[in-house]
Amino acid sequence: MEIFQRVPISMNTTPLFVDLDGTVIKGDLLLESAVGLLARNPFNILLILWWLRRGRAYLKWRLAQRVDLPLHRIPLNREFMGYLEGERRRGRTLILISAADQTLVTAMNDHLQMFGEAIGSDGRCNLRAENKLARVQEWMAQAGLPAGGFAYAGDSRADLPLWRVAEEVIVVNAAPALLCLLRAEMEVSRCFDQPPPRRGGRLGALYDLVRGAVERRRNSCND
Repeated sequence: MEIFQRVPISMNTTPLFVDLDGTVIKGDLLLESAVGLLARNPFNILLILWWLRRGRAYLKWRLAQRVDLPLHRIPLNREFMGYLEGERRRGRTLILISAADQTLVTAMNDHLQMFGEAIGSDGRCNLRAENKLARVQEWMAQAGLPAGGFAYAGDSRADLPLWRVAEEVIVVNAAPALLCLLRAEMEVSRCFDQPPPRRGGRLGALYDLVRGAVERRRNSCND
C-alpha cells in the first residue's frame, strides 16, 4: 500500500530504502504499541495473544488501531538521520519501508518529514525479510530500474535478504556479531550509530527496549 504520490526518481543516485525499527528509531513500534495497550489493562495480553493467532501483520494492524504512540518521544539514531538529511538535500530518492503497520509508518514519516514514500505492513502481509525484498523489487520494477539497483539501510538479521541483493549496504545500530558477519560476506558501504557493548546480549537489548517503551508511556501519561 502506498500513501504518498511517488516522487520523481533521481537518476544520479540509487534509491535508498530505509528500515524504521532500530534503524531510524531506537525502538520497536510493535513493542511500543503492546506496552501502550498493556498499560491500560494488563489483561489486554489476552487480546494480544488472540490477535497474534491471525499473524503478526494482523496483530500490528489491531494495535495500531487501539494505541496512540507518542512518536515524538521515541529517540532517533541521530548520526544516521544526519546522513539522511544530507542525502535528501542532494535530491536522493528516500523510501521508508518497514514491517510496522502502514498507519504508524505514515505517521512517523509525517513526523520526520524526511522520506518521499512510506511503505508498511497492511494487516495481511508482514513486510519483513523476504516479503520486504519482494516489495522493494516490485517498486524497482515499476520505476523501470534493475532489481538489485537499490541501497538499503537496516539493523538486524531480518534485513539480510535485502543486503544480499542491494547495490549499497548501509548498517545502522547493529550488534557487533552481525556487523562481523556482514563484513565477512559482503562490502559494507557505511556504518552509523554503532551501539556500545551490551551486557546480556539479545536479552539485554530486549530489556533496554522494554524499559525505554515503559518510560515513554509513563511520561506520555504524565503530560
